[in-house]
Amino acid sequence: MGNKTAGQVYIGTGAGLNVSSGGQLSMTDLITGANGNSGGVIVTGGLLRMSGYLNLGAGGKDGKIDISGGIVESTALSINSTGGAAMNISDKGTFITASSQLDNVKFWVAHNLIKAHNGAAGWSINVDTTTDPAKVILTAVPPKSPVSP
Repeated sequence: MGNKTAGQVYIGTGAGLNVSSGGQLSMTDLITGANGNSGGVIVTGGLLRMSGYLNLGAGGKDGKIDISGGIVESTALSINSTGGAAMNISDKGTFITASSQLDNVKFWVAHNLIKAHNGAAGWSINVDTTTDPAKVILTAVPPKSPVSP
């Protein structure tokens, strides 16, 4: 708990990182999958902020992030899907990146590398570029409830 700051953080082989409600971790870069299959980065609340890159699957190895609550923010994003790296956003999770990343984000959403609620039927990713024109804000949208007759 509390606010912590670090430089570059590498999630090692089999290791993981959890950020929960009330937690705040700031760093330059967060790198997964550089030297082997990383365990998951799980954000259920709080704030995980990178002033540089969120680099998933950097070395072509697995390195996923699951954002079910709280906010993950990075200036830049890279997803190397070769080893299975991906981003999942569900429930009350939010991912924010710079507007310069919009084309990449659209590509990753279209190719299910950024997915909503683990790809569950009816869920989708909302790509918001209007709330803050300098940012791309991603949230998960649940399926629409059936309309009663």
